[in-house]
Amino acid sequence: MAESFQILCITAHSDQPIRNSSKELIYGSHTLWDINNSYVDDKGSKGSLAPNAFSYDFVSPLSKNSALHVTLKVINNELCGSDYILQGSQDDTTVFESEAFSITSAKEVTAAVHVTAPHISPGTLSFKGDFLWTLTPKGQQQASANVEYSSREKTGLELYWISKDIHEIFLAGLSGIDIEFLRSAILRFDFKDISKPQSKLLTPADATQRAFYSYSKVYDTTSGAPHFGVTYAGGVFNYTYYVSPAYPNGPAGGLQRIVNCYDQAAMVQVLATLGNTRPTWLFQQPNGWINTTALIGITQWCNNPFFSSNNTAPLVNINDPNRTRFGNHAFNGHPPNSTFIYDACGGPHLGTENPAQYVQSSIDAVTNLYAIQHTRPGTVADIQVMGGVTGVLATRLTRPADSTVSKGVSKFLQKCRISNTKQSSQTHWDDVGKWAKQVLGKNCDVAFHDTILGDGVVESLWHLKGAEGVDGDIVARVRVSTRIGQDGKLHYDHSSSAAFDDLAFALQDVELDLGPNAEKLDTLWAPAPFEEYAHHALQYGPEVAGGRFLVVSGNVMVDISGGPSSAALEPIVRKVLTHTTVDTPASLHIPKVTKQVYDIPQTNKGPSNEVKGLFTTFDVECQVDDLVVATRADVEGHGLLLSKYTVQGNKDAKTSTVIFTFVTRAVGTHNVDLRFEEGLTMNTSAKRIQITVLGG
Repeated sequence: MAESFQILCITAHSDQPIRNSSKELIYGSHTLWDINNSYVDDKGSKGSLAPNAFSYDFVSPLSKNSALHVTLKVINNELCGSDYILQGSQDDTTVFESEAFSITSAKEVTAAVHVTAPHISPGTLSFKGDFLWTLTPKGQQQASANVEYSSREKTGLELYWISKDIHEIFLAGLSGIDIEFLRSAILRFDFKDISKPQSKLLTPADATQRAFYSYSKVYDTTSGAPHFGVTYAGGVFNYTYYVSPAYPNGPAGGLQRIVNCYDQAAMVQVLATLGNTRPTWLFQQPNGWINTTALIGITQWCNNPFFSSNNTAPLVNINDPNRTRFGNHAFNGHPPNSTFIYDACGGPHLGTENPAQYVQSSIDAVTNLYAIQHTRPGTVADIQVMGGVTGVLATRLTRPADSTVSKGVSKFLQKCRISNTKQSSQTHWDDVGKWAKQVLGKNCDVAFHDTILGDGVVESLWHLKGAEGVDGDIVARVRVSTRIGQDGKLHYDHSSSAAFDDLAFALQDVELDLGPNAEKLDTLWAPAPFEEYAHHALQYGPEVAGGRFLVVSGNVMVDISGGPSSAALEPIVRKVLTHTTVDTPASLHIPKVTKQVYDIPQTNKGPSNEVKGLFTTFDVECQVDDLVVATRADVEGHGLLLSKYTVQGNKDAKTSTVIFTFVTRAVGTHNVDLRFEEGLTMNTSAKRIQITVLGG
């Protein structure tokens, strides 16, 4: 049959912001498919470069909020003069259908189509793949021998239905739900067997199962440290790093497999919000020796979670003096009052137990080790509700008051202090991708990189593959503290003190995780031989199965991990520090905004630089007196979304032009903190502005 009509384009309105695989923000009305641009995504796990996310309540017919606007061009004049139904199908199942509309002549016509199958979804939903479009004369769509006209093109679409109340982590920084996260969280609907229940509500129980089984994660049996940014109370969660595959089209989560309980509590909380539930974040200290359980990623039954730290087995006698325990534990509760418990670290526990039942089933209260080590098992009274995942990077000093550094940590750090350090500073951590091959071998590549700017602090993460001389990947985390003095410059002593606090809290976290197992920190840590590079340096000890180094130089803390041992990793760390260390004091300069200009479309511009209307795109241009490499915008209340930023550097003048592109999301006056990171030293600064969004 000759082609009767052509699909020219398909548009829709994305109720929720999505960040596609090209890192572009998709929000509001946009084109999903075009005859001249198919929007095929050939990166990552593939799909569309123009995905769409509808807000959904999981009880209403999908047809109420699933409108696609399909523009077609009539080619066959036989179609003229009648009314038709436009239908879109996949795997011989009609998925989309329009109301009847008239075709009067061979011209372009646009029809709104809505989802017809499934009728209602009890949970989050995803359509992905190619759809075939047909025109059927009105009244004949149910006939056994109906007349049908087809379009030759199949249109690739990627659509999601999620809660309208998404987690604020998706709105902070560069806004938008990362598409790879959505693809991993919400499985594609299979129209080959439409009668089979497929959608998942992503309740806390579903999210717990997904976090436990679906992301290739393995518990950190060395120190129980978090690997994705969160602390015991929550904070920033690097969810894109969590779901990143080890190689293109590989399983989600395979790049960085190691997790602890904080990471798992974060993933459960963020996943569940897609399905309209936000589990509470619970923290218990003390916790205790654990009953035999399935610890995430550990193939044997386990009652000794840190067996890699002391060369023991996962399962030992309950009174074995070398048996390790959880010093504390983070998990989730059913909102709002945590009446049931979810745990994606061990078990998993899927909300079938109240707190008392959970404590009884998870904590071994009968071992004699409590009496020997003068401690006790955790109780329900020890469970606290914490803030959980946020979208803002905070300084360590804003952590809860009970995060004081213990005497054991303070005493151990004195052993790791390098007293004869010459004047030096750390640089070039902003551009590891440029020097990785030169320093670590021609096969060394950056598998993942992310930089997060906060109030007086910046964290940069580099996941490297293929470094010569070490077995496995290397992860480098660099945290730079900036404290500004009264003269407007970097206050070196205060900034260095903040970096030292970061080191102390890193050790304190380990001590809290391990509990009495870490009364003597030198069972896990040892001073590191880096006198020429650092003010403080330490490493995992020789008995520990894994390599890790913590180095503080001035206002910079470097955390490098990887390899089978610290001895194997040390040559790599030495090469890196040789490249990044300079024999001069740290620069006291911080980037400053010298001028800012608002670029608002004339039709949306108010009398005093207000922005009219929602879904309006506008720019804020800043002139900065330094070479900037990274920026961020934190918006109170998330009434604006940061679509992108561009940095244009003038190396001769050592200045930068930074352009922030925002999209309006809510009416009102919004405080915005613009943050800037200088390239060489990673020193940071911030400037607060106000943007007023008007209705209409």
